[in-house]
Amino acid sequence: MSKNKGGREVRKPKQPKRPKPNPSDSSTIPSTKHGQK
Repeated sequence: MSKNKGGREVRKPKQPKRPKPNPSDSSTIPSTKHGQK
């Protein structure tokens, strides 16, 4: 799983917003804005 997208998005629970597999991305979007900055 650490090789999903380079191992960077898998390590950060705030990056799953890209694959957004479930409606949980709604909660990750606000979290990604802080982690992507």
